[in-house]
Amino acid sequence: MFTVESIGGQFTSRERDCLRIAGMMHDTRKSGDQKDYEHNKYTKFDHPLQAAAVIRKTKGAPKEEIELIAHCIESHMGQFNEDKRSPGVVLPKPEDKYQIILHLADYLASRKDIEIKFEAEDAFEPEKPDINTWKFDFGKYKGHTIPQVMAINPGYIEWAKQNMEREPAKSLLQQI
Repeated sequence: MFTVESIGGQFTSRERDCLRIAGMMHDTRKSGDQKDYEHNKYTKFDHPLQAAAVIRKTKGAPKEEIELIAHCIESHMGQFNEDKRSPGVVLPKPEDKYQIILHLADYLASRKDIEIKFEAEDAFEPEKPDINTWKFDFGKYKGHTIPQVMAINPGYIEWAKQNMEREPAKSLLQQI
């Protein structure tokens, strides 16, 4: 388990840029190369190694920056470095602060149950939909407005008010 303390240190602006590039490029070979993709579109277990190999062939940037980006990419799977469907392929685990930060960023981004709010996000209020025109896009009343469902099945609206957490449904239901 990594902690903030174990990562340690600061990053130079060049290192931060390299980490950003690694973050953008880490899954570029998720389905392999074009031939792999045409054969099978699903994730290739060794995609971090394939992506790192492509990065290492990049021309026009300083070698040490290219190597840092590839170095981070090849270990971004972290502790998920072995797969029973890919015997003999063992991905490297993160060992330094650069690899650890990319792995943690990728891991946290993959968690559906984690929501990160930023201050600027709080300042932006999205336009609220109208209760008379907004339609359910899920469930047994998909395509119906809240007033339509209220007329058909008021008990469902009461249940939904107590149980639905999705927005904008949650806020709109509170208006009834």
